[in-house]
Amino acid sequence: MKKIIYIIIVYILLIQESFCLGQKTVPIYEFGDSIIEYETNFKNLSNNWIIKNITNADDYILEDFSFVETISDSIIFNHYRNYFSSIHPLRNKMSIKSGGNSWGAHYRNTYIEPHYIYKELFSQDQPSPIPNELFSEDFKSEGIDILTRYINIDSLDLKFYYAETNESVSEYKNDNKGKLYKKSESEFKSQRRVALPDSISINFKEIYLDQVKSIEDLTIPEKRSYLLEELLNHRILTQLDFNDRIGIGDRVYKIKFSYKSNPYNCYVICNALTKKVTWDYFFKDIMVDSNNFLE
Repeated sequence: MKKIIYIIIVYILLIQESFCLGQKTVPIYEFGDSIIEYETNFKNLSNNWIIKNITNADDYILEDFSFVETISDSIIFNHYRNYFSSIHPLRNKMSIKSGGNSWGAHYRNTYIEPHYIYKELFSQDQPSPIPNELFSEDFKSEGIDILTRYINIDSLDLKFYYAETNESVSEYKNDNKGKLYKKSESEFKSQRRVALPDSISINFKEIYLDQVKSIEDLTIPEKRSYLLEELLNHRILTQLDFNDRIGIGDRVYKIKFSYKSNPYNCYVICNALTKKVTWDYFFKDIMVDSNNFLE
């Protein structure tokens, strides 16, 4: 079994596989009319939801969008801060593959599927990145509790820990025969952060922050404890990110759609000043290749 130090974080944040060739891309909400009114986001979304941009667009019906409420006080703010860091929000599973040939023609296929990542993490009915040997009723119950309990981080005495690590990112390209190869690789430094209501455990510090130890060195019970601590850390960091990006006066909207006849609701938040969508797990990170629209 491979190292699973990032088993939860990577599954949540890097669920999509994309090979980009440097096309000029624009967020799907923002390609089209300038965002002057809140509703323009959803008009652009509807206009851009076509096969040229989303390869499986015909599997969807974008039915309606509606205003839900304004985040007018700290109670509503904390409600959405908890909701968006919980097990409940709908997310997308995105697969993007791009290629080209020696004549300059290129293609970009984008496939989008709805799913609930956290629910899949703790489901044994479908593939999960968590090895079966770690599953137990207590582990599943504790994980679900972390993801559903009401948390007010403003009232918690959080402990913060930091570590700098070396990371790398690779750029891939297709040759004129469609074969994928690594074009370049660049390294950069990133900061790993931990925020917990209790002191960090020795195992979590040595594996996640210091990277001097592997999760494979742990016993089964210790692995479970490590993953639950990582899950709580990720939820708290999401709430801290929410604090930085969302404010009083921002507006909440609901996008109602169906995928292969199954109904879904996606909640998004728009900034009160720019009117742009600033928080959304499903549509916001879908990019439109503006070259598709050049005549």
